[in-house]
Amino acid sequence: MRRAGEGTAHRLKAPAAEDDGGLVTDLVSSAAADLLDLSLEQLRARRAALVEQSSRAARWRRLVQARLDLAVDAAVPVEELDELDAPCPPLRALVHGRDGVGPVAQLAAAAVARRDLGTYCAGLDDELGRATEELVERYRDDPARCLVPVPVR
Repeated sequence: MRRAGEGTAHRLKAPAAEDDGGLVTDLVSSAAADLLDLSLEQLRARRAALVEQSSRAARWRRLVQARLDLAVDAAVPVEELDELDAPCPPLRALVHGRDGVGPVAQLAAAAVARRDLGTYCAGLDDELGRATEELVERYRDDPARCLVPVPVR
């Protein structure tokens, strides 16, 4: 159980007129003490309200990320993306856009690509984890191997 004064909570306020439009964060260090003063019923209600607020904030964060992605798409010429090595040809075609394909089909293709790329990335993460574990195990068996220079690419 937390003691009074431990931890810090963030409360967001609407931007003031003189602000540049960014969110103003008001740190409230007494939030932990406030929670200690709540009854169990009040604490449950507070937690439920925080879950709802967190869900709304996550939706807004995704919307802001989508707007940022659209701004990047408008600002970065597709030719600059040619320098990136796409893990598979359909991703390159999706990024470059397709003439004659409507926005609904583009959304569907993007959703499939996101899912497939997520699966690919998860597989890479798993393989990287296994390779790291094996490397650590070999170093554990023979610590002197750690001192062998790693070739520079």
